[in-house]
Amino acid sequence: MLSLCPNFKKENVFRWEHSISFDLATGLLFESLVSNPVSFNPLIVWNEIQMRSKQGVYMGSGLLLPHARVKELSSPLLAFGVGINGVTSTSVPSNQTANLVCLVLSPASSPMAHTKVIARIASKVMDSEWLTSLLNSKTTTEIYEHLV
Repeated sequence: MLSLCPNFKKENVFRWEHSISFDLATGLLFESLVSNPVSFNPLIVWNEIQMRSKQGVYMGSGLLLPHARVKELSSPLLAFGVGINGVTSTSVPSNQTANLVCLVLSPASSPMAHTKVIARIASKVMDSEWLTSLLNSKTTTEIYEHLV
């Protein structure tokens, strides 16, 4: 995944022991991306994320995928969080729990970059052994290593 998101670093990975609301999780992930050396208007991008999130971001297998296309980016940005006891305050099927939040910001000029990142994340999450190992990670370093 690192090759798809060259600016992805350990500081963009979170692990929450207690349940966390979707809005708080997304805000923390977004804040980690705003501090990247890439320049974009955070207010415009945050509003886009919120608008898209209202349309639904649950992808299945416990994954929430808020995202936005950003005019100023030349390559995707990614932040990832694991909520050990779940991510609340968002719509998921009644028999499922959201535990993963992956925030993707991708270049508006490259739909393929957006698609590649999302496909890579989806393929990892659909691997049940990988997912179990990720959810059993005790540190953000372990989570990061699963993603790169």
